[in-house]
Amino acid sequence: MDNIQIRLLTTLDKEAFKEHMNRLDSISKNYRFFGGMSKYAIEDYVNKSFNHKCFGNCDIKCEKECCVPTGIYYGAFDGDCLCGVGQLQPISKYCAELAFSIDDNYRKKGLGILLFQAIKDIAIAFHYTTLNLIILPENIAMRNLAIKFGVKFEFSSRELNGRLKL
Repeated sequence: MDNIQIRLLTTLDKEAFKEHMNRLDSISKNYRFFGGMSKYAIEDYVNKSFNHKCFGNCDIKCEKECCVPTGIYYGAFDGDCLCGVGQLQPISKYCAELAFSIDDNYRKKGLGILLFQAIKDIAIAFHYTTLNLIILPENIAMRNLAIKFGVKFEFSSRELNGRLKL
């Protein structure tokens, strides 16, 4: 864990993000997407995730560091390998949804804590007051991580709906 760096993903990380999502095993894909994902579906998801949103002065096809994905993504890097991702997806002016994915080899090593804290910090900086998290009941690791951060869950149909007030 000493070599892990957490940082904001930019459009320059699109290929690393796609590789990370494709490395997830079928159970992890089910937890993350509530179902299986083919490599084509993942490619479509990555392309939509990295739609252009620029904070600099550049054209629509820009892939500079001033450009970020449509949501806010933080990545955990072990050297050049993107091994975990935390996502903050805006729902409204004051509410956003959380999502996480971590490579098999990096689970149970504290990566989720680092990513969750980074996402929570940026949510506070952007003045979000509520974070939502939807997980499958059998995703014990994510449920335990969320509870550590104060997420309160309610059971709904076949999922757990979590809410964190900031």
